[in-house]
Amino acid sequence: MLQPSPLDPNVPIFQQLAAEVSPVVLVNIFVVAETEIPALQEQRDLLVA
Repeated sequence: MLQPSPLDPNVPIFQQLAAEVSPVVLVNIFVVAETEIPALQEQRDLLVA
């Protein structure tokens, strides 16, 4: 499963999403287990197709 990892632990993703300002750019790192890469790529290909 994807695990979001905030770049700034003082302002985690859910706090960023709750902010009512614009424009806003959300940047977070997702760590994927090596064994899950093929499944993630399949999902990507379905979305891009």
